[in-house]
Amino acid sequence: MECLQLSMDRQKSSLSKLGALLDGMDIKDCGEIYRNTKGRMESGIYTIYPRASGGGDNIAPLRVFCRVKAGRAWTVIQRRQDGSVDFYNRTWEDYRRGFGNLTGEFWLGNDNIHQLTNQGRSYDTIDT
Repeated sequence: MECLQLSMDRQKSSLSKLGALLDGMDIKDCGEIYRNTKGRMESGIYTIYPRASGGGDNIAPLRVFCRVKAGRAWTVIQRRQDGSVDFYNRTWEDYRRGFGNLTGEFWLGNDNIHQLTNQGRSYDTIDT
């Protein structure tokens, strides 16, 4: 039991250090977090700072859910799990702003998706 507690304490300390490192960076997406942490991140909620189109200054911070799988990290724009959030009876404004909760089901929002996909060249491309 003590061994398990020690292991959990080490992991907690490691995650705290990772959080402090990320707070000092202007990360534009989940892939960039993954590269900057050398793959030492887990799926979860992170703060990113999308860049303005044309390479200008960063836009306001954006909380996103990052999915880590198969050696890559993805910025999730929609998550459906159990039907707890109604995606059907929504207004255009809801879809523009986003809705739900990052800890469960959500739609990130058309405005946020536009910011993410309009930042210029992504360095997380797949080699063919």
